[in-house]
Amino acid sequence: MGLHVDVLNRQKVRKTVLRKACSEFNIHPSRDRKLTKKALASLQHTLVINKYRLLYCYVPKVGCTSWKQLFLVAYGIVDIKERQKSMHKESNSAFKTPGQLEQTEANQKLQDYNNFLGLSKTDPKYLKGRNKTQPYSFLEFVRFVIAQKTENDHWTVQYELCHPCLVEYDFIRKYETVQEDAETFLRSATNDSLLKYPDTDPAKPITNNSSDENMVKYYRTIPNDVFKSLISFFYRDLRLFGYSIPDAIKRPHLRLSKLQLKLKELE
Repeated sequence: MGLHVDVLNRQKVRKTVLRKACSEFNIHPSRDRKLTKKALASLQHTLVINKYRLLYCYVPKVGCTSWKQLFLVAYGIVDIKERQKSMHKESNSAFKTPGQLEQTEANQKLQDYNNFLGLSKTDPKYLKGRNKTQPYSFLEFVRFVIAQKTENDHWTVQYELCHPCLVEYDFIRKYETVQEDAETFLRSATNDSLLKYPDTDPAKPITNNSSDENMVKYYRTIPNDVFKSLISFFYRDLRLFGYSIPDAIKRPHLRLSKLQLKLKELE
């Protein structure tokens, strides 16, 4: 019971931080809280799970495969131990997005259903290369992302994936507390006691790519001007979801005082 209460209290903090940042950016839902067809079409990462009256906005590399598998199992489409099928393809076939629904129906479900957001953090192992013979350096990749030369869900800013200032999310899940969040969310949002978050695939190696040592290893290759551009690029995500620049890679000598001050308010 204590864990459940702690997680719900954590949710209150996350939503307060989110609303505060949205207000700062002067981004709010319309007065009638109804989204236009264009706004609904932009929710391409939001799946409508009618069985549990949920809308799930998934963010790559933060257990979204497991969540898709969980819902597919609930619909009897795949087996809980299934490892061969692509959960992404299966879920895209099984579940609609708000933009695929009639506008009135989509807005009604946004109001009536529980809205669930899965939030990730950057995983350096995913940033290594275009191929095995000529990999990107981390610096090349950072420049590439900042320039936004192509759209890729894995490094698009999360604000643009889930539009958290336009959609009022009932539950915000983070990578750091994935198991606790999953357990509490499923208990509070569904009445299905058999609905369980899938176990981690034992075939996947356990990594520690977000350790201070690894962050220093990657970020020491980035010049100050690129570092400042990178922080500015992800500034909105940092503010909305209550993250600060990790101590291991902070650069106090840079003129980031305005950004760091605002981020410090959320720590």
